[in-house]
Amino acid sequence: LAINRDIDAVKGKIQTFVSKYNDVASYINTQSSYDTEANKAGGILFGDGTLSSVKSDLTSLITQSVWGVSSQFSIMGLVGINLDNKGQLSVNDTTLTGYLKTNFNDVAALFMGQGVTSNGSLEYLAHTQNSKAGEYTVNITTAGQNIAGTINGEPATGSGQVLTGNAGNANTEGLSVKYTGTAIGDIGTIKLTTGVADLFSRILFNITDSYEGYVTFKETSLQSSIDGFKTKIEQMEAQLERKKEMMINRFVAMEMALDTMKNQSNWLAGQLTSAASAWSWA
Repeated sequence: LAINRDIDAVKGKIQTFVSKYNDVASYINTQSSYDTEANKAGGILFGDGTLSSVKSDLTSLITQSVWGVSSQFSIMGLVGINLDNKGQLSVNDTTLTGYLKTNFNDVAALFMGQGVTSNGSLEYLAHTQNSKAGEYTVNITTAGQNIAGTINGEPATGSGQVLTGNAGNANTEGLSVKYTGTAIGDIGTIKLTTGVADLFSRILFNITDSYEGYVTFKETSLQSSIDGFKTKIEQMEAQLERKKEMMINRFVAMEMALDTMKNQSNWLAGQLTSAASAWSWA
């Protein structure tokens, strides 16, 4: 029975990743663009620091070396996936296909997060968004179905034969291994690599996280600005209302003063008329 790798299927998944990346990059470029002809911002988020941080993270994802992967295949450009001057990815099908045929595992490691152990009784199971790439020593203090121990010297919780790094760990949070041996102490290492697709997922999580993501941060910042402007507008409206009342009161007072002066003028005119009449009869 011969089992052949479906290279076309793998290329299809890589192309899907490239398309998703390009969609995100294109959206960011549109929102942060500058219209040189009109000499004004073309995108509503032009100059926005948050969007610039996201763009920088995405660019670093493509250009940085992935830890734990062979240096010949640790950057996407080395396997035929390159970044152009517009921030878009393109695939050199000939180069990618060639490496998938000759170095399939290396290309897979570049894209997918995976764990490799140094002990046949130690098995990598999973990791989370908070697990960091690195090579970690697994120390077992109690073997068997009530396993206990640490990963990289950081606390871990046992469940049956599964040991998982605790929440809050600096490096191993969510990293899970299974140990079926009986020896205790430093029983081996787990080498965790986080591939490009895994890192891309983390970046998207950092963008969309409803608690601490870039979008949430920006929404909070904008809402704070809106609330500040609203408060200023309300203060200005109140100030204008007070000024309006003051002006009305002054106008009313002026009208009353004018009426008083008019009455006095009429009275004085009447007195003068009476005096003139009296003089004419004298």
